[in-house]
Amino acid sequence: MRRLGHPLSPELRFALTLLLVGAALRFALLGSNPPGMFRDEAEKVYTAWSLGQTGGYHHLVHTTDPRTGVSLPVFERLGPPLFVDAYGSWTSAIYHWCDVPFALALGPTPLAARLPAALAGLLTLLALWRYARRAFDAEVALLALFFLAISPWHVLFSRWAQQGIFVPLWLALALLMFERGRLAAGRPWWLAGVCLALALYTYEPMRVTVPLFVIALAWAHRGDLRRNRQAALLALLAFVATLLPVGLWMAAHRAEGLQRWTAVTIFSEETSLGEEAAQFVANWLSHLSFPFLFLGGDANSRHSIPGFGQMHLIELPGLLIGLVIALTQRRPQDLTLALWFLLAPVAPSLTREAPHALRGIAALPAAHLISAFGTAAIFRGAVRWAHESLPLRLRRLKRLHEWLRANIDGLRATGLVLGGATALLLVLQLFLRAPALTAEVWETGLHDALRQADALAAGRRPVFVSGRVLYLPTHLRVARRTPPASLPEVTSFLPPGWNQTGQGEYGPAALWDQFGQAAVFITTPGEIPDREPVAVIRGPGNRFTAPPRVLWEIHAAPAPPEDGQR
Repeated sequence: MRRLGHPLSPELRFALTLLLVGAALRFALLGSNPPGMFRDEAEKVYTAWSLGQTGGYHHLVHTTDPRTGVSLPVFERLGPPLFVDAYGSWTSAIYHWCDVPFALALGPTPLAARLPAALAGLLTLLALWRYARRAFDAEVALLALFFLAISPWHVLFSRWAQQGIFVPLWLALALLMFERGRLAAGRPWWLAGVCLALALYTYEPMRVTVPLFVIALAWAHRGDLRRNRQAALLALLAFVATLLPVGLWMAAHRAEGLQRWTAVTIFSEETSLGEEAAQFVANWLSHLSFPFLFLGGDANSRHSIPGFGQMHLIELPGLLIGLVIALTQRRPQDLTLALWFLLAPVAPSLTREAPHALRGIAALPAAHLISAFGTAAIFRGAVRWAHESLPLRLRRLKRLHEWLRANIDGLRATGLVLGGATALLLVLQLFLRAPALTAEVWETGLHDALRQADALAAGRRPVFVSGRVLYLPTHLRVARRTPPASLPEVTSFLPPGWNQTGQGEYGPAALWDQFGQAAVFITTPGEIPDREPVAVIRGPGNRFTAPPRVLWEIHAAPAPPEDGQR
């Protein structure tokens, strides 16, 4: 009996294998690794749950108590948002809207919060492979797919909830649509304009990066644009039309739109223009530095896997050679890649905390595509040289030439072994060591502590939570799984009986002395010294790292008897 269909080509089988590897690294144990749920994730999944249930969400405002004249924080419901107010920080709502179906299906869980990021990461792999296959060739495309599939930079940001992970997807799709249009009289270019507008809307640093990217793309492909002026104009109109709602919102909310920028920029009245220029150059160089890219990565453990740089060391030769070739050959596709990679750090260099992997995420997937391009050039050069006769002037390299000719297949095998070993090391670090090493930054165990304290208080005792916990109202609603539809239009900052500590006379130790016999406290270790907690919450640990560490302490005096038991 004849088999139906056609067998997959070796290239397609290899690509599907790499896509499965990339999917496994992004989806495996997604609900428990990273451990816990960081406050940004809690805010996103609860807002998405609220959007799905009510069509709106609650944001923090301050109102004046008419009896006392005191300013009180409350939550007030807003309608369907274009930008979300997360405790005074306005961000695009694209991640929240993408998360709505998962939040409705799974509730406010870590898995529901992270699924949009993992899906965006997987789609970026597919878009990169398709683009590289069109703009370069099969070998470069497969290498790029492999490097991005096991990229520490991309894998980690595909595993937790933040809108920046959509940026590489929009940029890769934009280039794919542009390359398709280049070979089809510019017809799909309007889709490239839409993708670039979505990238600019998605994440604040892209308000600088995307215009620079568009200028670089237009300059590198100026010949293509001249030949297809009508399609280029249509792409520009699609870009502007997609951004029109964003522009109208920014015009009406200028202070809110610039709030985050004002908080993080290197520019201030206290510094001179020369100092700011020097800081910018230093920041830009730090994003391209060897320690950041290949050794330790971002200092923030939410932005970098411990023990890895943002890229793998095996990519270094390809990245250097690829950049040199791209900048010297001046083929439009090569030049676009080089300019993309070199311009991506501009936006994060205008801010403090450099180098910053999340603000510089626009360098993906360009960095890995350049590495693939350069690596392919190195292997092709070696193969070509091995099979050519040795010129007279290079007789001194005869032994090397003969060895290369005899071992060229072994070099290919060595490359595969190095790639496999690198992927294995990433798996071991990501799933065995990283959860224990980074538990604190993910606020691991906080929701367990809130639920235990809630049970201890039983509605009869007040609860005091450490002031080190940010976004406490959202964490509490997620831990209690409070349905957003059950909340009134205006609701209090915290439920009755719940409080947050401050510092000094309002710190946990001082408040314990006042209320300890009649209250429950959630603190980090050492905030109430010389007293044994009634319960502790430990982080993950294993024999490869260290024993589980105490992350949260619950302090409480014995519960008072109920009225009927006195």
